[in-house]
Amino acid sequence: MVGQSYDFKLKVNYYLTKALQNVVFSENMDLDFGALRGGDLNNDNIVNGLDFTYLVNKWTQNDPIADINKDGTVNNADFVVIDAGWFMQGD
Repeated sequence: MVGQSYDFKLKVNYYLTKALQNVVFSENMDLDFGALRGGDLNNDNIVNGLDFTYLVNKWTQNDPIADINKDGTVNNADFVVIDAGWFMQGD
């Protein structure tokens, strides 16, 4: 209802969940969740060894999950995303 406060969560496959809390609901509103952090390849909401293992097993392949930057090959660019998010957890 308009004027009431709500919590919102955004979950996109292979990215960490982002949350916005206590957002006052209004008509015609836009929610800005900011940048999403990729690398959660198994969708458990943390970037860790399980995601890294999946990445390594798909190395040099065209895998739609492990190819985080969508350049057609699982490579160093995808590793950099996992490394930057290492042990980060979603909301």
